[in-house]
Amino acid sequence: MKYKTLKPRLGAYLLDSILLTLIYLVFVAIDMFTYHKYNFFTEVIFSLITFWYFISQHVKSGQTFGKTKAFVKLVSFKNEDRLLTVIEVLKRYSVEILIFFLWFLNSFFMFLSNNSIEYISAIYLLMNLIVTYLDKNGRSVRDFLANSVVINLEKNDD
Repeated sequence: MKYKTLKPRLGAYLLDSILLTLIYLVFVAIDMFTYHKYNFFTEVIFSLITFWYFISQHVKSGQTFGKTKAFVKLVSFKNEDRLLTVIEVLKRYSVEILIFFLWFLNSFFMFLSNNSIEYISAIYLLMNLIVTYLDKNGRSVRDFLANSVVINLEKNDD
């Protein structure tokens, strides 16, 4: 089933999260060794690396490390033979980018509690899961934003 991708997507998300967490821990270790304290700019740099990872990999091949291992791929909904453009991938991650800028600005101006930003992020993640589960093509909110779909690459006889 080409569009039954919720479980593989969750697995891919977990693998990508583990990979990025390991990279983050290297940054934190360097900070602690160099500055002996937490460094806000490490968070910013790591966030930019995370965005670069997802955006560049989806534009280049439609797959992150996790999606490759889960045998799923991000493609255009209108033409599944076509990968997304940079603009389409930016649309796909536009809400995450807005949440990042909200977090970044809030770090300086403190107009929201940090919990508020975490709640916004968690609600958006939950919305993506619910929509993906309910949509007949397994599309998430971000897929609707970019007119994309994640397809299963494994051959099934269904």
